[in-house]
Amino acid sequence: EAVTKLTLSTYTKFPYPGVVVAKILSKNKHPEADNKDKKVPAGWHVVEVEYKDQDGKTIKATVICGGTEYNVGNLIAYVPVGEKYKDKIAEKKDMKGVISNGVIMGAKELGVKLPPLPQPKVVEEAKDEQKEEEANNDKGGKKGKKGKKKKKQKQGKKKKAAPPKDQRIYLVDQFHSNAKIGDKLTELGKYDQNL
Repeated sequence: EAVTKLTLSTYTKFPYPGVVVAKILSKNKHPEADNKDKKVPAGWHVVEVEYKDQDGKTIKATVICGGTEYNVGNLIAYVPVGEKYKDKIAEKKDMKGVISNGVIMGAKELGVKLPPLPQPKVVEEAKDEQKEEEANNDKGGKKGKKGKKKKKQKQGKKKKAAPPKDQRIYLVDQFHSNAKIGDKLTELGKYDQNL
């Protein structure tokens, strides 16, 4: 006899029953962002969201979010305090002086593949050094074996900027036009039962 083990991920691409659809009501810079002593990460925002609890009651919550690519009015994936996501429970947390109530989920955290972010341009040290060397040569700069050896070492060195970390928030309204505040992500991610 074959026994099949079924999990929530068998039925939905979002197997997180505690994640609901919420709406971004406001997005503001963290109040301590300019305080160098607090060392608040540059991308942190104080975000107010609106969602519905299990009884259908509308609730507002303040969340600190370091994600990107979202705006006021967007519908996003939100984990209220006390709900579970990815083997963690969302808790109230002091985030550099502001209490964060829950978690706004990123696309990557939900396993959603978005188009790649634009890559930063390659910074070529060799070009800068070549210009510098030409300027030195015009002024009677270094010649001989030492100068040639340094030039060879420096040629071809390219310094690549680190690729940007993908922290894009999952925009529910971009992928699910029928989504409403309070919808469970598990329902929106259901696989077609006719397949």
